Amino acid sequence: MKWLWRYGQTEVGFWKDVIKAKYGIQDHWCPKESNEPHGVGVWKHISSFQDDFFWEVSFKAGNGLKIRFWQDKLLGNSMLKDSFPFLFQIASNKEAIIAQYRDNNFWAPIFRRNFQDWEINDIFSLLETLESTTLVVEDQYRILWGNSKE
Repeated sequence: MKWLWRYGQTEVGFWKDVIKAKYGIQDHWCPKESNEPHGVGVWKHISSFQDDFFWEVSFKAGNGLKIRFWQDKLLGNSMLKDSFPFLFQIASNKEAIIAQYRDNNFWAPIFRRNFQDWEINDIFSLLETLESTTLVVEDQYRILWGNSKE
């Protein structure tokens, strides 16, 4: 898991460029997994731990440019798509980054349709949950181990 941690923490490096070139990029945090039946590469073995790794980490938003709103662990130990599954279903962009849902320091998630009466409590709960998270324009994102605050 050490190399997965380094991959997410390191912006530049020859070794990271080689991994990106060989496997491609899934997202900022990890390369695509190799599904080729032949060969046993070192990175192929390391990447087999991705699910376990992402279960153990969370993210500090920083400026919100690289962390996905619904699909990364923004708040503690769960993803917003798991905490608010009905809202995730009607989200206009399930791959949106955090910065897309901020408007002048206010949270403004975008949905495909208006809310039904029974969904109003969910949106209030989501906004209340997000209220404790602030973006700092100058800061970069950070990967945090476990549910740590810093």
